[in-house]
Formats: sequence, structure tokens, C-alpha cells
Amino acid sequence: MIEFANPISVSAAADIDPNQLFDRFYQADHARSSKGSGLGLAVAQSLAQAMRLRLTARLECGSVLSDSNDNSASSNATSLIITIMPA
Repeated sequence: MIEFANPISVSAAADIDPNQLFDRFYQADHARSSKGSGLGLAVAQSLAQAMRLRLTARLECGSVLSDSNDNSASSNATSLIITIMPA
């Protein structure tokens, strides 16, 4: 199992529906003003399925985040967690 954590603001998290993240062209309200088409996670899910893998998404509050230097910081941050696992 592999997990990717992307820190996001609390206001952005309120707009995200994890059940729709893998839908083609889905963009949360806060993301509509930025670049992007909403295809990235839909394409990733299609590729994962072709490799017999499964992607899941969840929002997690109060995450422990670490960087490439293994510096950890606990905060009230919200993270979008994408998990890759065997199907």
C-alpha cells in the first residue's frame, strides 16, 4: 500500500467530495479558478485499474506531515490522502 498526502486548507476541504474525486472533469468549487481540467485523478484511476490496482481518497484532519528530510510536524492541517493498493 502506498499513500500520498497533499496538505490543503480547511476551506478547500469543505468543498471536496472524496466520492467524486475520481470522476472525469470533477473540480471542487475552490479549484475552478485555477488551471486544470479535472482529468488527473480519473486518468490515474484508469491506469491503476489496468494494472489491477485500486485508488481511494479520504480527507484527514490533524495529520502528521513529513517532508523529504523526515521532518515531521503535527498540526490541525487537513490533508487529502490518496491510497494505492492491490485490487
